[in-house]
Amino acid sequence: RASSDRAIMIVCGCNLFEWGTFLRRMDNFLMDLCLDEANVERLLDAGRRFTAIFSANDQMAFGAALALHRRGLRVPQDVSLVGFDDLAASSYTIPPLSSVHQPMQELGRLAATAMLDLLAGRKPGVAMPAPQLVSRESTAAA
Repeated sequence: RASSDRAIMIVCGCNLFEWGTFLRRMDNFLMDLCLDEANVERLLDAGRRFTAIFSANDQMAFGAALALHRRGLRVPQDVSLVGFDDLAASSYTIPPLSSVHQPMQELGRLAATAMLDLLAGRKPGVAMPAPQLVSRESTAAA
């Protein structure tokens, strides 16, 4: 599917960087702190090569998918795509979006328990639940 000289795109979206895109190249990884539809188009215009996008949230992955589609790139045949949050809508995109699921209710329960412990003068003992990859049809084997 992809040649070995193509870089992997890792996306770590962050609203703190609304002033623009911050790119840095490390070995064969290209990191972008604010990748959305417009920035995927800029990367494609610049001739950047990549085989996968890992978005900081599912909404950003939706925008990336749109930019790829408009350029004739297919998910996952040309570029694999993974989101983060596992929104309900992610299972209804075409193709259905692979995403990292965070157990939000469990996180909320743990946060509330920690707050009650703090208010009672106790040190909270919180163990974060592990995120889980929900593999759908937007990723392909390398």
